[in-house]
Amino acid sequence: MANGNDSAARRLITVSRSRSVLGSGVTRLAKIAWLLAAAIVGTVNQGCGRLGFAPIANDAEPLSDDAADAMAANYNDFGLATNWSTFDTKSVNPGASGFVGAAFDGRYVYFVPSYNGTLNGIVTRYDTQADFTVTAAWTTFDTTTVNTNARGFNGGVFDGRYLYLVPQENLQGANGLVARYDTQAAFSDGAAWSTFDMATVSAGAVGYYGATFDGRYIYFSPYVGVRAARYDTTLPFNQAGAWSLFNLTQLLTDVPAYPGSVFDGRYAYYVPLYNGAGGSGRVSRVDTTGNFTTATSWLSFDTATLAGAPKGFVGGTFDGRYLYLVPFVSGQGMAHGVVTRFDTRLAFGAAASWSTFDLSGVGPNAKAFVGGAFDGRFAYFVPAANGEVTRYDSTQPFEATAAWAIFDTATLAADARGFNGAVFDGRYLYLVPHSGSRVARFDSKTPRALPALPFHFGSFL
Repeated sequence: MANGNDSAARRLITVSRSRSVLGSGVTRLAKIAWLLAAAIVGTVNQGCGRLGFAPIANDAEPLSDDAADAMAANYNDFGLATNWSTFDTKSVNPGASGFVGAAFDGRYVYFVPSYNGTLNGIVTRYDTQADFTVTAAWTTFDTTTVNTNARGFNGGVFDGRYLYLVPQENLQGANGLVARYDTQAAFSDGAAWSTFDMATVSAGAVGYYGATFDGRYIYFSPYVGVRAARYDTTLPFNQAGAWSLFNLTQLLTDVPAYPGSVFDGRYAYYVPLYNGAGGSGRVSRVDTTGNFTTATSWLSFDTATLAGAPKGFVGGTFDGRYLYLVPFVSGQGMAHGVVTRFDTRLAFGAAASWSTFDLSGVGPNAKAFVGGAFDGRFAYFVPAANGEVTRYDSTQPFEATAAWAIFDTATLAADARGFNGAVFDGRYLYLVPHSGSRVARFDSKTPRALPALPFHFGSFL
């Protein structure tokens, strides 16, 4: 068991073993790989897109946090095993495992292929109108049949018609080859799929992790390099002029790897993990009403200046008012569980706008999460190495221990653990399997309804 988890940990965020693109010697990406592996192995040893609402203007105000709205739905018992179910995607395709992120298009949930023992392109799709546990509800498509280099993705995003797979690395190294699927065509039709290489716009536009959508533009989070990328969905996919890049060295001298981004109705936030020297808290934010390529549209805030110096996150989620940064590792071998929250109604650069909560008081293994999701009332934090999903009730005080709960999916099946990202379809929450192939699903609430959040079809990374 330990050896298997060690192997999975070393591929947790689909990092490469060595890359010359970032310099000689021990590269930045290889350092991150060692950092993540050490943290997750330590954790194991210790404890073991959205659709359904119309686009809104980019200058929309954050929504009310009226608790009555959240209470109107019937939320199910998080700790009741009968509200949970699992499915092994290998029963559909032996290569369907090792995903990073997922997206929802209004009917289908897409699990994004990353590393199943090799970098691959086996997209796995579930029909939410069919029985979750029936193999016929699931299908796969291999993007390498369209382009042999279309593999090794980290996250997906949906824009109302097209599904985009975020490129991280392929067999040649860090890459910028985005794969796109037209959801109005048959999933199995190769003609419905296309690719575009962002590296043709700039050689440094490679190695991304997660993306978010603001109603017009898709924002790709830079993980390997320093160039944030944006695609204008009103323009042809293969048109270089549809793509814009911003070099984050214009904003920061210590640009971190950004695994994930979140949109709040006006701003896109990039979630920091590691900057080559250690864990980073340098959250970057772009004003989507401004010029993407102009430094004045960007701001940065260092969460490490807050009490407890929280840093090292993977992904985030948004509840209509608050942005939550998902805690992962603060340094080599230092998994942590300090959730960091920003009140989007307040000044981004003011420490008083931020708050933290240490999950160690909720559970000893409540740390090292990758990605989160929100169901209209509860924020979920996805466990990277074990099955201990942690949930926060947004109608309760953030600092109240009683507002937090844990459910261990490994009690459902021994291999229901080691996830990377989550997605919500209006009723069910899906945890994305990374170290294996078993999807865990929670029946969150009835009736089915997506949160009335700003328009963004992300993978919650």
